[in-house]
Amino acid sequence: MSTPNEAGPSKRWGILFCGVLLLLTQLGCAASQPRDVALALSKAGDNRGELEKVLAHYRDVGDYQKLAAAEFLIANMPGHGYSIAEFCDSAGEWGKFDALDYASFKEALAALDALEAEHGELTYRSRGFVPDIETITADYLIDNIDLAFAAWREKPWARRLTFAAFCEHVLPYRGSNEPINSWRAACMERYVDLPSKLDDPNDAQAAARLVQQDVGQWVRFDEIFYLHPTDQGF
Repeated sequence: MSTPNEAGPSKRWGILFCGVLLLLTQLGCAASQPRDVALALSKAGDNRGELEKVLAHYRDVGDYQKLAAAEFLIANMPGHGYSIAEFCDSAGEWGKFDALDYASFKEALAALDALEAEHGELTYRSRGFVPDIETITADYLIDNIDLAFAAWREKPWARRLTFAAFCEHVLPYRGSNEPINSWRAACMERYVDLPSKLDDPNDAQAAARLVQQDVGQWVRFDEIFYLHPTDQGF
């Protein structure tokens, strides 16, 4: 007979069985995960949990096409991010200058000239790189994926896109090297009535032309951005 502090044979076998079952479950999950996704997760550091939340979310809701899209984004995430660029003087001191603090290019240039008169010539330098894989949040990624799928599944001109084309051209959450920000909802709201403006709502080229015309009126060039080195977000 075992004492209260001793495990009998059946109890020890039960503990061993549970341990083996847990190990096999973990190995099964790892085996089912694409190698490029596993590699990306290994580079996420403390942010790995956020990415795993995204994968778990789509497994839980049972949308395996969205799960595949999430895996596509995560697998391709390493190496992507944005650089924080600021002005720096010749001694390596960061200049306290942000062009967007000024109302016009003329005002910003005058302020920059004043700083250079005091500290010497200022030049652009990268102050650091912010990698997506280490910083992106689960909420942001899920929102981006859901809205991208809404555009693909609901807009008449997009329905004929293959999943591969969707992943390459619709799904990405960033256009260039700008800081991550939320932009899909605002764009979808702005163009919610676009199908009604088309003679053929299935004509993707016509839809793109209307958006391009609107963007040309909506977004204007401003030379002040010559003095703002970090890429601009939406």
